[in-house]
Amino acid sequence: MVDDYELPEVPDDKETALAKRLGAAGLAQIDANLLDQADNMFHKAARIIADAIKEGGFPLDDTHCCVHLRRLIALADSGTLEWAGNLRRPRFSEVRLPADTWERVREEVQERKRAKEQADFEDAVSQTEQHPDDPKAWRALARAHNSNDDYPAAITAMTRAIELGLSASDAYWDRGRYALMAGDYDLAIADFSQGLVLSDQLNNDDLREELHFLRAEAFFQLGRKTEARADLEHVRDDCVSWTIQVRSKDELLALCAE
Repeated sequence: MVDDYELPEVPDDKETALAKRLGAAGLAQIDANLLDQADNMFHKAARIIADAIKEGGFPLDDTHCCVHLRRLIALADSGTLEWAGNLRRPRFSEVRLPADTWERVREEVQERKRAKEQADFEDAVSQTEQHPDDPKAWRALARAHNSNDDYPAAITAMTRAIELGLSASDAYWDRGRYALMAGDYDLAIADFSQGLVLSDQLNNDDLREELHFLRAEAFFQLGRKTEARADLEHVRDDCVSWTIQVRSKDELLALCAE
């Protein structure tokens, strides 16, 4: 979550492992996603990070936030971004693209992204054709559809992945997010609920808070405010996360007030 935290000087083991797993190409894509959120106006670093994480299809947890924040700081140190405030505290700092280069940088980023998204989509389609019984191939296709904002197609592909045996809590977290963006709030609630059941069964808390926060949004969208407030009791007070937009717990609580 993009909370009021200060980035540690040295990455912990989880952050180091994630950066290694992403590799140079993955970190470069994070840079592109961060730059894609910026323009020539100052915006909160926390919001830039949250939007970039959403665009990359990552969970909005502390480890991913730290990796993204270190990349943001690197972009600022290189002069690609201008900044104000304390960058190690993303809710108390702002960034922007330099006034003399922002249009060119945005155009270059957008062009690279379009090319990569098209290549990723074509590869994902090819993988499902070559390996029609591989749930990971269908999940990759679902994420490719999500990158193109085609949420119904993402739901269909993720459903196939689940049918083929992909049953961890993050599978339902994925499909639930696509359903939330598609406006299928009943499916979203069912998937987030199943994700919580699996979190209990596997004794895994990695996505528990995120699942409660997302389900609270879905309940709110259906007017089920009491259930939304009950979910928010499991969420930290300073939580800021992506649902259908960047939301804080305080904002969602205010929307769900009686």
